[in-house]
Amino acid sequence: MTSDTFAYPCPDCGTTNRVHDEGCDYDYAGPAVIEKAYIDILSQLIPHAAVMDMHDAPPGMSYKMLAQKVSKRLRNVGDPKKKGEWRTIHVDCLHALKDHRRVGEAEEMGGLYLKSPEERVMEIIPTFDPIKTIYETGPVDGCKDYAVYAMVSWCELVDLDWTQTVNFCKEWLTETNAWEELRWGEGSIDQLLRGKKHVHEKGLGWGQQAEEAKNVIERSNRDPRIDAQAKVAGVSKEDYDT
Repeated sequence: MTSDTFAYPCPDCGTTNRVHDEGCDYDYAGPAVIEKAYIDILSQLIPHAAVMDMHDAPPGMSYKMLAQKVSKRLRNVGDPKKKGEWRTIHVDCLHALKDHRRVGEAEEMGGLYLKSPEERVMEIIPTFDPIKTIYETGPVDGCKDYAVYAMVSWCELVDLDWTQTVNFCKEWLTETNAWEELRWGEGSIDQLLRGKKHVHEKGLGWGQQAEEAKNVIERSNRDPRIDAQAKVAGVSKEDYDT
């Protein structure tokens, strides 16, 4: 897992360097262009949230207000090269910020708002059963396949991409000591997870697998190895956006 940073990925193909995927809508745009579009958005949301906090008001703003504020700022900058308006790249970068759980949208929050690290991770760490038991205790003999299946499905459910899913599951299998303590037919965690990639790609959901895995885990009397609530509370030290 990485620290709490955001790499300003291309809002289409996800690259963080100059090499875009073939057919990317922004293959013309270097990292500086993309980063500027993100900053155009964040530079309006951050001070707005601070001002609203001082007035004990919801920290968000509407999409229309955000677009207007960005356009107003871009029209008034002194450098002619930086002048402009709210464009498609801003729309797509806003979607990327939402996909990466940096920005949320809720009526009770006043519209678009910056999510706290605690809120971002609370959406990722399983805090309800049956997936909570699987997460906290890890797989046991008799449900290894179902447990991994369910955890990969959970990652897809909370919108982690495949790389993030692999990182999340590696940490889970390591922290619960399941990879070290149990016998696996695969030679590595990566090989194990590749066998479950179709679950993520097809959004299969966990069906009965999670409940059955939970029941086996509870019968095993294996002590939990992770405290999900404590993990959420410790978000300032660990961020699950990769």
